[in-house]
Amino acid sequence: MKRNPLLTLLIFSFSLFMLLATGCAEEGCTDPMSDNYNIDATKDDGTCIPWRDKFIAQYTVSESCPSGNYTYEINIVQGSASADAVIINNIGGSNSAINGTVNNTSVNIPNQNITVGGLAISVNGSGSINGNLLIINYSFNFAGGGETCSMNCTKR
Repeated sequence: MKRNPLLTLLIFSFSLFMLLATGCAEEGCTDPMSDNYNIDATKDDGTCIPWRDKFIAQYTVSESCPSGNYTYEINIVQGSASADAVIINNIGGSNSAINGTVNNTSVNIPNQNITVGGLAISVNGSGSINGNLLIINYSFNFAGGGETCSMNCTKR
């Protein structure tokens, strides 16, 4: 049986093209919810740094509220609800934990309830981080009152 040289060349060319196309895959972070996301990467290299990682730390807080100015510590840790979830411990110096969701340099604190000293309090807010400074504006409401506060949080 005689081989067709054109068919052999075509099969060889296609095989070579496939080898080169798959061998040139750019490696990098393929997770768009990461600080080092590489839009050109087609193969994940395991170096992704999730957005929320820049929030996870111990902070010294200088807080300003209509009722006064306060200084205390908060701790932000990884949440388990999703890849972008965080838990903010001790907001308002309350020893309570609240949930947040990170989106790049922003954190959203959806409306949620905490109990402080037997008092039910509704909390919500948002913030943004730039380097070691996290600014959070939040509101809290309870039967008979509430206010909006601003927190300047510095990573320790």
